[in-house]
Amino acid sequence: AASDVVYIGDYHTLRQAQKIPIRLLETVLTHPDFAVQHRPVVLGLEMFRATDQGKVEAYIEGRLPESDFLAAIDYVGTWGFPWVHYRTLLEFAKKHGVRILAANAEVPPGKNRLARRDAAVADVIACAHAADPKALFVFLFGDLHVAESHLPSRVDEALARKGAPPVRRLVVYQNEESIYWQLAEAGHEQKVDVVKVNERAYVVMNATPLHKLQSYLNWQDHHEELHCRMHPNWCEVGEDEIDFTGQVTELIRSICGFLELPV
Repeated sequence: AASDVVYIGDYHTLRQAQKIPIRLLETVLTHPDFAVQHRPVVLGLEMFRATDQGKVEAYIEGRLPESDFLAAIDYVGTWGFPWVHYRTLLEFAKKHGVRILAANAEVPPGKNRLARRDAAVADVIACAHAADPKALFVFLFGDLHVAESHLPSRVDEALARKGAPPVRRLVVYQNEESIYWQLAEAGHEQKVDVVKVNERAYVVMNATPLHKLQSYLNWQDHHEELHCRMHPNWCEVGEDEIDFTGQVTELIRSICGFLELPV
């Protein structure tokens, strides 16, 4: 709430990663100190190209049916990660009056493409902030993009070129493996939800390294994501009543197949 620009790292196949912006914004929007500031909130998403901004707005406003919207932005071809996980972000934004910013930028293939893409996205972010400097901007981008030397630094440089004052920024990483293993070594991996890295960076811990990897493998194989146990505060309604029989059965079959044992 005290920041101008917040970057949240996303692991695209992990459902919990897409819930973090909602969990954080729910708290911020209902906090009395933030409410009296009357600051607009903008949620910038990597899943949408900046050129699709008009289509995103048409969908949120109900002028474009979901199937037509997904086809119009070529969701499968340009993103392709589970739509149901990301749709929740748009439903939240619509309910709470949060503006969605299509923040991704396309660059042609070639050398240093990641750096060039970060620079292009930084220009999109800088222009959006310059147009509404009072707003709280929250961006959900892939883990690599929110590293200190990527978008955070690039956006600062883009704003400086525009003569804009420095922004108060914050980075929220998710499920950093090295931190998980440090916590595990100390026996705290089941007790710690958030780790403070420094004054401008935190790490949210809501999944194990194995769970992250399995979510990616499931996505590759077109399987449903395996749910993991978590604190009730992080669960959606009814999530703690899920029947795990099918998922456990699949695990048993996989293990028995590998070990050449009868199920």
